[in-house]
Amino acid sequence: MNATTLSEDWEFRGFSQTLQGCIMGGVHLLGRDQIHVGKGCKIYPCVVIDAEAGPVVLEEGVTVMPHSFI
Repeated sequence: MNATTLSEDWEFRGFSQTLQGCIMGGVHLLGRDQIHVGKGCKIYPCVVIDAEAGPVVLEEGVTVMPHSFI
């Protein structure tokens, strides 16, 4: 049910593909059209964000450290 709930929340809250904040070189975004990165976020190198099976939302001020997979 998690994938369904995430998709419904994406639509209900009106998220769109938005890449704000600081996304450093060496970050890999899979399914970019379903990734929302809010203002003030910092995403460090060697991070993979995979939205191929559903949306990923990183709201304002999130920090993702190196070698993370979301």
